[in-house]
Amino acid sequence: MRAALVRVQETLPGRLVAEENLHLTVAFLGDVDAAFLDELHLDLSGRALPCDDLTVTGLVTFGGRVPRLIAAEIAKTEWLMALHRKLRTVLRDAGLDLPRDRFRPHVTLARFGQRIDPVDRRKLDAALAANAGIRLPPVRAEALGLYSSTLTPEGPNYEELARYHLRGTI
Repeated sequence: MRAALVRVQETLPGRLVAEENLHLTVAFLGDVDAAFLDELHLDLSGRALPCDDLTVTGLVTFGGRVPRLIAAEIAKTEWLMALHRKLRTVLRDAGLDLPRDRFRPHVTLARFGQRIDPVDRRKLDAALAANAGIRLPPVRAEALGLYSSTLTPEGPNYEELARYHLRGTI
């Protein structure tokens, strides 16, 4: 899936997300301490987490009339929603109550500044039109990663802290 998404990125304006940083966020934890991460790791290590396929169903922008980013939209399948709910429950049970938010599964492809200039806007509109019906073949989700993210002026740097194999059913 990454190779196909990189080909889409070649048509996009903005700050492109590096190929190795393309990811789907199932739950965003925010700032948490090491003790919490240790407890979460122990909990997730002992669970059978559901697995199934991920499918790109189109491109979407976030940010309203002035887009802040463009992403590949991921199908909201029953298993992905179940995984999201299960993770929220695990996090709540571990003492982290996440704010209620609408889960919109996506892979960010490019980010834009506070405003997008007219040339980049035309390039973005052309990319959206050219890829409006994009649907990539399903890819089996095999693992869930726990990542640390450090923001820099060039964009976020990610470090994988742990990996959990997906093997269960819904």
